[in-house]
Amino acid sequence: MLFVWCATQVDALIYQARGSAWLARCLSRVAAGRSASDAREAAASRGPGAVIGRIEIPRVGLSAMIADGCEPETLRRAVGHVPATARPGESGNVCLAAHRDSYFRRLRELGEGDAVRLTTPGGFFDYEVISTSVVDPDRRDVLRPTREPTLTLITCYPFHYVGPAPDRFVVRARAVGESRAALRADRSFGFGWDFVPAVLAR
Repeated sequence: MLFVWCATQVDALIYQARGSAWLARCLSRVAAGRSASDAREAAASRGPGAVIGRIEIPRVGLSAMIADGCEPETLRRAVGHVPATARPGESGNVCLAAHRDSYFRRLRELGEGDAVRLTTPGGFFDYEVISTSVVDPDRRDVLRPTREPTLTLITCYPFHYVGPAPDRFVVRARAVGESRAALRADRSFGFGWDFVPAVLAR
């Protein structure tokens, strides 16, 4: 068991390092003259499980890569982007999920006004926390599209619960600053809540 745990941790560290290097290369190309929209489309075409950006929350010391999708392997390695919700850099509700005992373990410390930044090949997108809440795992409305640029972070709750956790902890943030002007508004979104009970319940 210890060997499996160590192997999983090493795999996640390697994935994070490679993802960070890929994002740095993308941003360098944009700085060198490549259009941000081209870089964004290239990231979108990488497929499930691939890195699409980074989330940073200075208040709790979080800096982690975001991967496309919420499959078990993806969530072992990164913060997952919930399928069928807005992608970072697009208008609507960007929904991200991670396990309570890994990247989102300190989410409970967040409060109103805390800053969150998403970095993608298309640019930097800043958000400000407006609320935290505990919801039933069947609550689907937190993933629905929004008129205003929104970020929703989801993990299991209680944080120290032994076994599959019965609830979900949800952080809602709004876009602030110049990131609003950079957001796309050319896509309609559904929502994909089905992953939550099965994948995050641990």
